[in-house]
Amino acid sequence: MPPSMPLAYIPKKAHLVSMQFTLRGHVPWLNNRQQWQHDWYTFQVLGSNAVILRPRVLFGSGDAFLRTLSNLVHYLPIVPLFGSGGTKLQPVHVEDVADATARVLDDANTQGKIYELGGPRTYTYRQLLEMLQKGKKRKRLLLPVPFFMWETLAAMATLLPNPPLTKDQVSLMRDDNTVGTGVNTFLDLGIKPRALEEVAL
Repeated sequence: MPPSMPLAYIPKKAHLVSMQFTLRGHVPWLNNRQQWQHDWYTFQVLGSNAVILRPRVLFGSGDAFLRTLSNLVHYLPIVPLFGSGGTKLQPVHVEDVADATARVLDDANTQGKIYELGGPRTYTYRQLLEMLQKGKKRKRLLLPVPFFMWETLAAMATLLPNPPLTKDQVSLMRDDNTVGTGVNTFLDLGIKPRALEEVAL
């Protein structure tokens, strides 16, 4: 298991994986084989009664995700897009993830299962920026920037003490970050997740 993968352990049973990732991402540890190995490792360490929760992009009060996008729209007359801005995201509210965590800790029927947690709606990166523009009553030019240019910028940023952009971050934006098909979700836990625009825009 890569040491840089962010993990948070919840005592006894639930294993929360920070999922600003997809199973088929370009980051080496996010391909299907590595993901399977990570899951196997988790169940070996925590036991067969463990539960793995995979939330997608988290949002909530003061979160880094929306704050960053909001600042881009607020301060920049031209907002660069990753590629064409077509990457799909399925933001999930942090309180809904907390509810899911509490639910699996109380329900023995969830043992040994994996849940992918995403909000009820899917947006492209461009759509999110357009929604923020509308909410702030600001009109910005959304400029498509090819991924090879982002990768070049990320490579140059590695020379800085605290890089504002990394190659891994660029790679993560190449692929859709949504809940897969045929997987356990909020629905299986009896939870109705809230949509981004209902609570944050």
